Amino acid sequence: MKTFSLTPINLSNMKNLKYILTLALFIFLGQTSVNAQSYSKKYKGFEAGHFEIGAGIGLVPTFTTRYVHTKVPPVNMNISYRVKKHFSLGVNAGFTTTHFYSDKPINKVIPREIDSEIFMVGFRAAGHYNMDDLDFYGGGMIGYTVANLDTDIDRRLLAENVETEDLGKSQVTYSGFMGVKYLMTDNLGFYGEFGFGMSLMNVGLVFKL
Repeated sequence: MKTFSLTPINLSNMKNLKYILTLALFIFLGQTSVNAQSYSKKYKGFEAGHFEIGAGIGLVPTFTTRYVHTKVPPVNMNISYRVKKHFSLGVNAGFTTTHFYSDKPINKVIPREIDSEIFMVGFRAAGHYNMDDLDFYGGGMIGYTVANLDTDIDRRLLAENVETEDLGKSQVTYSGFMGVKYLMTDNLGFYGEFGFGMSLMNVGLVFKL
């Protein structure tokens, strides 16, 4: 009668296999990490030849005074093209609405109450200093501002032939700015900017294409 016996498992060989598999796993993860870092360095950051689209809101409106209050905060959108890594050209557009009110007319021309819609469009040029996904920049803008006014000018002013055209006069504007951008991913980040426009400070999102 034949008897069968189970062959004992070689524990030494199992340990060696476990060490080999563990080493292979570490090599695979290491190679993946290197490839990921290489991909990040190749594509992440601010480089020449890319468009950057920013959309933000103004935190410190320049139109707010004792008599003027902001109804719709300044909102803006800008598109720039990175001509070189350290230089870009672009356009900027903004919009805000304000309400002016005084208990009595300040003078014969300015009425007691004015609602205004203010549009602004301009061309920007900026210099940049880059550190991977961090971008410091500053520059200037020349723009054109249009104000649409709705006033409470009464019939007495019209009867006296008082000229009120200057209340809605549009004008060319000049401004400077400086700010910082930070990319959280290859294509999405945020920015903060100081300048002289519709708002002294703007914050928003930036998209890199």
